[in-house]
Amino acid sequence: MSYMTDVTNSLCRTLEKAVTLLPHQFAGYAANLNFWQSEVAHCMVLLNGYYDRFKTIQAAEEDYKNRHPSSESQSYESGKPRAAGLPLRRGVKNSELVELKLRLETAFDRLVRRCVEEQMISPAAAQTMLREFHRSTDP
Repeated sequence: MSYMTDVTNSLCRTLEKAVTLLPHQFAGYAANLNFWQSEVAHCMVLLNGYYDRFKTIQAAEEDYKNRHPSSESQSYESGKPRAAGLPLRRGVKNSELVELKLRLETAFDRLVRRCVEEQMISPAAAQTMLREFHRSTDP
């Protein structure tokens, strides 16, 4: 797994559990709703930027190899050289990215809706928050 998938899955698990808590336990999550919104937005930035970051890594690796041809025979991770000429591969498939985004959006939507159900925020505040969230996370 990558940092991006690890942090996103961890946040999803946290939000998914939060909505199952008793009202007095859930109150702390509601009180920190802006924090959770920023965490979700951060994960969306990670997910939406994955392809561009991969292309940057790929270009940097190619540039380095072109300037340092003998570098392909060196390895700093396992002591074993990586096979020369093997292309860098993406670690996360597009379908995984789509799935993670959907899970994250669903978890956040449920969190906000639970806040409304428990009368911790108004329906109008929830609508505004969700509208801003969905607008800000579009790639």
